[in-house]
Amino acid sequence: MMGEGEASVGVADPKPPCPVVGPLSMSAPPEPALQAAAEEVTTPTTPTVASAAAVALAAAAAITTAATAPPPLPPPPPLPVPPVPVVWSPEVEVCLFHAMLGHKPVGVNRHFHMICIRDKFSQNIGRQISSKVIWDHLSTMYDMQAL
Repeated sequence: MMGEGEASVGVADPKPPCPVVGPLSMSAPPEPALQAAAEEVTTPTTPTVASAAAVALAAAAAITTAATAPPPLPPPPPLPVPPVPVVWSPEVEVCLFHAMLGHKPVGVNRHFHMICIRDKFSQNIGRQISSKVIWDHLSTMYDMQAL
């Protein structure tokens, strides 16, 4: 059988609803002094979650704007250095002929042979010379079209 202690354990006492406290429970409009005091209480002076979220959103917008901004323009390429004219002295022409040993700048492979001539000639005189300078000098000595 159930005792008195066991019967009271399972039954809960009904509680009355909580009364509403604050400006909403008043029937008359609140006085301005009370309303200002209530706003001061509800307005926080320290950063809240909402203000932290606003700061995070602004930072994300700044990052997104920076990511979508066009990249800075690269610096302009350096101006090409004009080729230094070659003084075709007899010694320099001899270096050219030594560079041409085994390479004839004619026929189907003339451009490949010219690369070899240019490399050997540039190495012999100690400075870089373009293939055009060599072609121009050879065309003054020979009729390159006929060859």
